Amino acid sequence: MDTIRISELASSSTSTSSPSSVSTLASRQSIVRRQTVPGGLMGSAGEGVVTSVCFRPDLRASRMQNLLLAAQGDAIVHLHVGTRRVVHVNNEEGNRINTLAMRQDGAIFASGGSDCVVRAYDEATCSLCRTLDHGDGVTTTGHTNHVFSLAWHPDDPQVLLSGSWDNRVLVWDLRVHRSVRSISGPHICGDAVDIHPGTNLVLTGSWRSNNPLQLWDLGSSRLLTNLPWWQPEPDGCLIYAARFGTGLAAGTVIAGGSGTKPMVRVYKLVGVRHSRRGPYKFPKGV
Repeated sequence: MDTIRISELASSSTSTSSPSSVSTLASRQSIVRRQTVPGGLMGSAGEGVVTSVCFRPDLRASRMQNLLLAAQGDAIVHLHVGTRRVVHVNNEEGNRINTLAMRQDGAIFASGGSDCVVRAYDEATCSLCRTLDHGDGVTTTGHTNHVFSLAWHPDDPQVLLSGSWDNRVLVWDLRVHRSVRSISGPHICGDAVDIHPGTNLVLTGSWRSNNPLQLWDLGSSRLLTNLPWWQPEPDGCLIYAARFGTGLAAGTVIAGGSGTKPMVRVYKLVGVRHSRRGPYKFPKGV
């Protein structure tokens, strides 16, 4: 049985909150295509604010490389980084898009926002290919509040996870066009859902003081452990972002948030093997 030990490598915090800055995409006349997607809630706010960005992997078959997707109000803006030219815009009328996620192969990207719907798009045509808003009606449902985080399964391209204000992480299977499983408990308010490759470990970061940083088993939806998240004062730092490290940072967990004592923390995971075996046993006291 695998054992995972958790130790904190680094922590960075500040008691001085600097004015927050927001980014906007300049209005350009070089828009090539625009597509409107029906649905959503009326009265979207903050239309000029960029709430999420993701890069599309460079594809040999594509004539255009260095492509960035940005969520801005009810729009998904496709931007060529080198020229800063807008090449396409998808509009989700009435929705306020909070999060975007590009699948690892670059073939599909997904969005989530204020209308509680997860949408999947074909990247080659920029057309809507899946609308994910329901379950089987018995054991699974769709989201009932804002969606703030999306994560593609690194080992199964047909599986997508979404985190929401409704205190659930939903597992969607694109083959059946619905949610097939849920993890109850995480209160997701930012980019704070991730999956560890080869292990089915799910990381969640909740916007709350009590046990905000957690690891789950995807297969059983069972909570495996609460990662230590010490705060110098109540609500000193509430988590908005959490990710498994990749590349040179593989084997780590990185999380951060805001509050009166904003901070970023890095943890090391020891004993995480590239295996689908489980459940996992954690040392006492972790």
